[in-house]
Amino acid sequence: MEPFRIRRRDVWAVGRRGWRGRLRSSGVLVPLAIGLAMLTGGALWYWEAQAFARRSVVTEAVVVKVEPPYRLEQEDGPPIVVHSGMVRYRVAGRAVTARLTLASCRPGPCASRAALGDRLTVAYDPGAVGRARRAPPGGLSGAPEPAMLLLAGIGVLFVAAAAYSLLSFTEA
Repeated sequence: MEPFRIRRRDVWAVGRRGWRGRLRSSGVLVPLAIGLAMLTGGALWYWEAQAFARRSVVTEAVVVKVEPPYRLEQEDGPPIVVHSGMVRYRVAGRAVTARLTLASCRPGPCASRAALGDRLTVAYDPGAVGRARRAPPGGLSGAPEPAMLLLAGIGVLFVAAAAYSLLSFTEA
């Protein structure tokens, strides 16, 4: 009795249908769709952050209310404690109140936590003055956040895997 052998042409039979047939297979479409969605999400997130950094106005704000902290549990690490509150700043002589994250840190003492009455530097959107973010004293830099780069990088890997699957092992 002859031993059972798997031939390459049996495994990659989709290749005989050409690249269109290969593209229709789930081995290409699923990673391609995931990768393009992640790339698009990372790019939109980056462009929105860039647009906010360009049009934002930096001003001083005063903490008027500190809300109780809450914990964000993580599966693969220690929890993060988020401190948020309400800040008040002036825009064209009018007082505006906005809610924002004052600090996020590991459990225990948090060095960057703001207290009632503290002065902070915030950046707000002149088109929607209630939309504010805590900013460094020089203003927002617009540099990509690590999570943006991670999302786009994983998207690139998925698109590369789909391209490799599409272009490799095709038979003439």
